[in-house]
Amino acid sequence: MNIGIGNNIINNLILNNPNKKEKINSLCIALFLSARLIVQSLPKQLQFDNILVPILCLIFVIAILNNRFVFHLKTALIFGLIIFAFSFTFLFSGPNPNNILYLLYFFVFGGIGLYLSDKKFSIEKIYKYIIGVSILLLPFVVSKDFHADPDTWMGISYSILPCMFAGIIYIFTVKDNMYFKYLTFFTLFVYIFKVITFFTRGALLASIIFIVIFITIKYFKVSFKRHFTLLIMVIVGWVICVNLEKILTLVNGYLLKNGIHIRFIEKTLQLMSNNNLLNGRDMYYELATRGIKNSPILGNGIGSFETDTGLIYTHNLFLQLAYEGGIFFVVPCAMILLYGVYIIIFSNKVDYSTRIFILFIYSVGILRLLFSSVYWGEQTFWFLLGYIILYKKSRKSWKKG
Repeated sequence: MNIGIGNNIINNLILNNPNKKEKINSLCIALFLSARLIVQSLPKQLQFDNILVPILCLIFVIAILNNRFVFHLKTALIFGLIIFAFSFTFLFSGPNPNNILYLLYFFVFGGIGLYLSDKKFSIEKIYKYIIGVSILLLPFVVSKDFHADPDTWMGISYSILPCMFAGIIYIFTVKDNMYFKYLTFFTLFVYIFKVITFFTRGALLASIIFIVIFITIKYFKVSFKRHFTLLIMVIVGWVICVNLEKILTLVNGYLLKNGIHIRFIEKTLQLMSNNNLLNGRDMYYELATRGIKNSPILGNGIGSFETDTGLIYTHNLFLQLAYEGGIFFVVPCAMILLYGVYIIIFSNKVDYSTRIFILFIYSVGILRLLFSSVYWGEQTFWFLLGYIILYKKSRKSWKKG
C-alpha cells in the first residue's frame, strides 16, 4: 500500500521507461550516499554553511520527478511517529536550538533517506555511479592539502569510505568492463594513498570490519565452516586488541625509521600513554547513562543531551537513542539494525548482492555512529532503516542488481 501526492505536471515529467527510472534512482542514491565527499572536495570558495542541504534537496527533487512523491505506508508511518516525537518534545520541553536543528536534519537527511529506500534501483549501478563520482573528484582530492586543515581529517576519512568500499565490492563482485575495473583500482589506490596518513581510528575500524566480513561473505557460504572462520577472525582480533599497544609501538618505530608518520597510530599511542583511549568519550557515556536512568521509558526528549549537559552529542548511537526517546526509540531501532546484521552474516535465504549491499551501508555510516556524529544528520542511518523494513516488500516487487 502506498500513500502519496501527485499532479498532472509531475506526472508529465515522470520517465515511464523502467530502465531509465532504475538508472536515475540508482544515481540519486549514489549521490545521496557520497554527497559528503562531494562537499569535502569542493574548493573553499564554493563552500558555505550547510551546503550539503541544498545538494541533497536537489537530489530529492530529481527523485520525485522520476518517481512521484510517494512514500510506502511503513516509511510514512516512521516519518509520522518521528514528527510526533518532536511534537512531544516541543510540548513538554519547549523548542530550543538543538531540537529545532535536529528536526530540520530529519526533514532533509531522514525524509530523503526514507523516501529513496524503497525505490527501484540497481545495486551494481549504485557502486558504479559512486566510483564515477570518485573518479570525477580525483583531481580535487589529489590537489587538496588536507594536512593543512586538521579539522577536515575526520570528515574526509569517513566521507571517503563509500568510494573505497564501493570500489572494493565492484572489483571483486561485479562482472563488467575490465578497463573500468583497472580505472577503479587506480582510483582506489590513489584515494587510499592520499588519506592513509591521517585516517581516523573510527574510519580504520570501519574499514577492517568491512574487509573481514566482506571476505567471509565472498569466499564462504553460510555454513559451520564460515561461522568457524569468522570466529577465528574475532579471536585473532581480540588477541590483537589485547596486545595493541605493543604491536603499534613496534609498527610505529619501524615507520618512523623510514620517515613515515601515520596519524591514527601516533594518536592511539599518545592516548594509551595517558590512559585515555576513548579520548574523553567515557565522560559522555557516563553522563548519558545517568540521564537514561532518570527516564528509561520515554527518554528525556530530542536534543536533550546537548541542552542538559552543554556538550555535543553522546558519541554513541544507542546511548543517544535511549537518552532522547527511551525504550520507544532504542528498542525498535536496535531490532531493525540487528536484523540487518542477521541478514549479512547468518541468512541463507537472502541473495548475495543484498547482503553485500547492507554491509556496505553499515560500513559507510552506521559504524561511524557508534563513536561519533549524530543519527539525525546521518543519511545512511535513515536509508538503511527504510531499506531493511521494506526489504521483503521490495524483494517481491522488483529484482535488484
